[in-house]
Amino acid sequence: MMRRKHFLPNTFTALNLLCGFLAILNAADAQFVSASWLILLGGAFDALDGRIARTVHAYSLFGVEADSMADVVSFGVAPAVLSYRIGLYKLGHIGLLLGFLPLLFASVRLARFNMQLRTLDRKPRFRGLPAPAAAVAIATFVIAYSGDDVLPKPNVLGALNAFVSVLMVTNLSYEALPRFSLRAGGQNLFGLGYLVAWLVLSLSWPRLFMFPLWMVYVLSGPGYHLAKLLTGSRGAEAEAVGEREGAEGCLLYTSPSPRD
Repeated sequence: MMRRKHFLPNTFTALNLLCGFLAILNAADAQFVSASWLILLGGAFDALDGRIARTVHAYSLFGVEADSMADVVSFGVAPAVLSYRIGLYKLGHIGLLLGFLPLLFASVRLARFNMQLRTLDRKPRFRGLPAPAAAVAIATFVIAYSGDDVLPKPNVLGALNAFVSVLMVTNLSYEALPRFSLRAGGQNLFGLGYLVAWLVLSLSWPRLFMFPLWMVYVLSGPGYHLAKLLTGSRGAEAEAVGEREGAEGCLLYTSPSPRD
């Protein structure tokens, strides 16, 4: 029987799953912008369930599995259906494959995370682009370039699908959600400032800032790797341990927190 302290984080996991389901229905009904906002809302619930679970110490491996299954729907199936319905169908069989990529690679990433789970602790960096971040990239692209009877070009959307999908299963390093604390260090404050700026500008002018500012985070993985190659790999071995043990998560969306 579920203990009371686990009810709230599990409720947010269910809300994430509901958003993914509604996003799929909206995409199937050609309500593409609404579907995109639902994916973003699902990401917000995904962030909150992990944060609440850590706050009330509602940890369990069951929570990891439940969160991962919800993530497959909200950040795998939903963006796949959205991108295919909004334009990739025009590319025939190639479009079908490109539309399937977010679902395929999100599933692979989440399965890899569950297999490699070694600790219930949250790590500062993660290996590969988190599945929620990839879905947000697709959703914000649709928001930015849809409207007034104009839809995104399918070849550009297909390239974005392929790009973020491949990033999910790479070994590139990405920052985790910054702590809301002024005592957590300069790197945390930089990430927190980026998060606040993205939220404020995106909510104020979503079609102008939401997608390009989010792509800053998406490109931070390749950029960080390139910077390491150019400046040397000092401390790479210690960082690699953190990346191997890192849980699923991203700058905006936290890792699935173990809970009952």
